[in-house]
Amino acid sequence: MATGRLSEVQQDGLPLMAPPGDLQLPDGPLLERYVQKRDESAFAALVERYSSLVLGVCERVLQDRHLAEDAFQATFLVLVRRADSLDGQRSLGSWLYAVAYRTALKAKALAARRRARERQVVDMPAVQASEEAIWSDLGPVLDEELNQLPAKYRTPLVLCCLQGKTHQQAARELGWPSGSMSRRMTRARDLLRTRLTRRGITLSTGVLLTMLLRGGTASAASAALKGSTVKAAMVFGGAALLTGSAAASANVIALTHAALKATPVAKTISAATKLFILFGVCGAIALGATIGLAYKMSSAGPRLTIVGGHCGVNASGPGTLNAGWQLASTIEGHNSEVISLAFSADGKVLASASKRESFIRIWDPATGQELRRLQGHQGDVNAVACNPAAQTVISASADGTLKEWRWQDGRSLATFRGHSAGVLCLSVTPDGKTLASGSDDKSIKIWDLAAHHLQQSIAGHGGPVSAVALAPAGNMVASGSLDSSARIWDVSTGRELALLDQHTGPIHCVSFSPDGKKLATGSQDKTVALWDLSPYQVRKLFSSHAGPVNSLIFTPDSKLLITAGQDKTVKVWDVRPVGLAALNGQELANLQGHTASVNALALARESLSLATGSADQTIRLWQMDQRLRGVK
Repeated sequence: MATGRLSEVQQDGLPLMAPPGDLQLPDGPLLERYVQKRDESAFAALVERYSSLVLGVCERVLQDRHLAEDAFQATFLVLVRRADSLDGQRSLGSWLYAVAYRTALKAKALAARRRARERQVVDMPAVQASEEAIWSDLGPVLDEELNQLPAKYRTPLVLCCLQGKTHQQAARELGWPSGSMSRRMTRARDLLRTRLTRRGITLSTGVLLTMLLRGGTASAASAALKGSTVKAAMVFGGAALLTGSAAASANVIALTHAALKATPVAKTISAATKLFILFGVCGAIALGATIGLAYKMSSAGPRLTIVGGHCGVNASGPGTLNAGWQLASTIEGHNSEVISLAFSADGKVLASASKRESFIRIWDPATGQELRRLQGHQGDVNAVACNPAAQTVISASADGTLKEWRWQDGRSLATFRGHSAGVLCLSVTPDGKTLASGSDDKSIKIWDLAAHHLQQSIAGHGGPVSAVALAPAGNMVASGSLDSSARIWDVSTGRELALLDQHTGPIHCVSFSPDGKKLATGSQDKTVALWDLSPYQVRKLFSSHAGPVNSLIFTPDSKLLITAGQDKTVKVWDVRPVGLAALNGQELANLQGHTASVNALALARESLSLATGSADQTIRLWQMDQRLRGVK
């Protein structure tokens, strides 16, 4: 522990403030000192610097001082556990704000459950003064929408409005040009106003700034609270983890564990950090606590799965792959479960469909902003796809038609009619020339997308066609049906090439690998089958999902397969060949965070951004490690 005269006296053995010199250091050096030396005074300086920011958001969300203080302590305990992954970050303000907000929400949920169990009678609060009542209602909404902004826009608002820094000070802290700071501030305010307007709250720029500045004037954290937080952090983050519960209340420890699950690791975990985390897991198991980490041993070596927003995996041994997964953002706005997703070719536009809605939503995935809705179908939209060769979206509807849309202005370019019942699924070739559709009428139809006319009608399934996929070359189409079979057809003749009858339940999804050598099928029977196309035979059967498999997709290099299930998880598999008759088939990662069935997947080829759509009415965007491009 670092020594030196404190700027305030110690009381009851609790450090109240860091040495004055530490308070002048930027966040980066202070964090580095803590990470490398477990320097208590450096951590105390960070607690002192951000105490008002963290306590402020906790109080606004919880509106209960005692609960807010628990969330305050838990936020800094999360910082202790995530400090290694944040090493090198210039400013912690925006990160701590987001953690504090999530932690306060967890505290609110835990408190609600406790009240429900105890059946407490809550007295009605006294009527507040008008201005205070307005702030009490608006403050939490403002925090919710501010937290939803992408980090590059949330950061300047946190620094300049909630922490009271000038544009020049904030730019210097972040290493940004002052002009860039001003532009991002303006853009951030506009985005925040737009989000509030969508919720029926209209504020002028001046009033919005006033409310944000008010958010930065929280009641000060007491010296005792800051001191006890530092002491608990030193115990919770160091080798004394086994006695961590003695340094903080049981409520704070439970809240910290819940918050850790929702807080992604900021970058790829080093080998030393993995050992530290593993030690922490062992300690938590000894206490009977759950801290959001799972450790498993397989024949390929150790594997770490971090449950929550981030998933990092390490499979040891020659030729293995380190795959990092970072939760980038969550898009909200749907009123029912998300059932289909599609990225544009450049990854800058995301289309979505949801249950019981007859329109398509178009999103900017970078900001989470809904750009427009494509309306014109007379029935629910069941599936969407983007034409890789044009800036258009194709939709399949229960009204028995498919439509092609230009997403820039929402104009309908063409309507495809030919099915005698609702259209359930569709697929487009990479060159944008061919469209395939499957229907409740048990048929598959092949369309000339450029000429907008029907080329081929294929029949043979005994039940509705629930999934279709065109081969990259456009010469074959695979179909899956509620009759529990998958089939492969010749596009030009309609002739059946293969019957794939491995599954024992309805087929929900089919996908060709981009190299055209493999086909994956997912089923109600909870399994995924990987088929070799020459000859047609099963190469691997995966059965790791605890529920039906709803969607699957290959990465652009055909080396990884991503699957989504009703068990609320997204799994990543290594499907590289390891021999003439076998595939690797190792589960590399398990992305958790959705609170209901994951129904849809979409992958942006260039950015390796993964979108997951769920019955919880949200879309999650995950950033895939760029090293996936170089897997050997």
